[in-house]
Amino acid sequence: MGRFLPIAKLTSTGANMRGKNTQINIILTQIRALMATAENKSFAKAAETLFVSQPTVSYQIKILENELGVQLFARDAHSVELTPAGLMFYSSITGLYEKTIQLVRDVQQLDSHSAQTLNIGVHAAFCSYPCAIVAHFNEMTPEIKTSVRSLDSIPSLQALRRGEIDIQFLFRGELGVEEGIEFALLNMNRLCVNMRKSDPLAAQEIITLDDFRNRTVFIPVQISYSREIVELRRMIAKRNIPVEFVVNEDFSRGFTSVRSGEALTLFAMGDMTEPIPGIAVIPLSPPTTVEYGVAWKQDNQFPPLRAFLDYLLG
Repeated sequence: MGRFLPIAKLTSTGANMRGKNTQINIILTQIRALMATAENKSFAKAAETLFVSQPTVSYQIKILENELGVQLFARDAHSVELTPAGLMFYSSITGLYEKTIQLVRDVQQLDSHSAQTLNIGVHAAFCSYPCAIVAHFNEMTPEIKTSVRSLDSIPSLQALRRGEIDIQFLFRGELGVEEGIEFALLNMNRLCVNMRKSDPLAAQEIITLDDFRNRTVFIPVQISYSREIVELRRMIAKRNIPVEFVVNEDFSRGFTSVRSGEALTLFAMGDMTEPIPGIAVIPLSPPTTVEYGVAWKQDNQFPPLRAFLDYLLG
């Protein structure tokens, strides 16, 4: 939602300069026209900002001036400037406009969170740790309802941007540069390599980069863009180690490939609380860790979300 949002009428009853009562009806469409014109010093540029025609902006300003009974702008052939009265009105109304917009957002957001349910996103392949956290939170705060959704990497970020979930457990590398999204680190997970137990590498205590030679290695998309994985691949390329990396969005396919002996899979060891039948888990050397935490929209003031963040980070 942009800054300039037409939504309602502001009505004020008071006394005019002659001492008579007058009712002033100002709609926010007029306020946003005033603000855009003042900031751009041009009706034409204000119209471009608001995606309307120039006559529409001029008309809204004229109605506003008639309602107030004062001239807000001094006009000439090249520009428009606020009059002293216009500057006073603009300085005062800007804060009120922003508060009104925020109030509407808060009310709409509250209505969208029916029954005060906190919507939490997790990845199916990395769910044991966040689900344990949510279960304990539910015990501590039974008055807050939670709903856990299992989402893949890209759909989870889309759901977060659209407000369909309030908070997402994820690896830092998934975010990239996301404007308006906050990230908090929960832990560092060491990378390990998964293979079937009959693989010759399964007898080793560690897996080195040279062990990737002539192998296919699946990388879960959740960690594929982390700086640690990028650096790991750079090191392998620098050493001319032939290896085929496959970024894999379907985690179950990755483990199917491991079980068949077709490929190895990189995995974040911190989330593996139980062994996987038939699969060996060997730490990677040099030791490599990836950041794991939670992400949420900065402007989300939903009280259950704030309570959950206090629980996680407080």
